Amino acid sequence: MTSIHESKELFLIIVFLITIFYMLFKGFKENFRKKYLYLYNYSIPFIIGSILMGISVIGFVYSFYYSIGNGKYFFALILIGLCVFCYGRSNVAKYEGNNKLYKIRINNVKRMSFYTILVVLLILLREFL
Repeated sequence: MTSIHESKELFLIIVFLITIFYMLFKGFKENFRKKYLYLYNYSIPFIIGSILMGISVIGFVYSFYYSIGNGKYFFALILIGLCVFCYGRSNVAKYEGNNKLYKIRINNVKRMSFYTILVVLLILLREFL
């Protein structure tokens, strides 16, 4: 009979995966505007960011469980997907006419993009130097 201590890592990964997918689903559900799907500035970044984050989380958990070592690339992809997703959210605020919220969100996207580029550059520098 196996003890709970032998499968502790598996339980942690399952809880992590459930939490992340719940957050993704909740964010997608709250920010999805059906009437703005015809606007490519909204729909393409929103959907691509959601798909990229979902696939990257699965890869991140897979590499974490099997200790492959490619988790840093999946983490960078999660951050890139989050930036693209937030850019789509800021475009929704612009099309809804809420300029104050648009300015706040677009400034957040700019800062997030800067830190994402910084993380990607650090990962690449560490990998190749």
